[in-house]
Amino acid sequence: MLPLSERFGERLRNERIRLCLTQEELANKAGVRPLTIIQYEKGKSSPPVKFIY
Repeated sequence: MLPLSERFGERLRNERIRLCLTQEELANKAGVRPLTIIQYEKGKSSPPVKFIY
């Protein structure tokens, strides 16, 4: 079973693709840098709770 951060990243990527958004577009909508989205998707870091809601 994947660690929580990797599962979140996988789900985030799948939803981003489903919504036809680039990482940059999602970052702009979320108010974060594109590198942050990349790190979330790779499971390198976890978002704060406010990002999820």
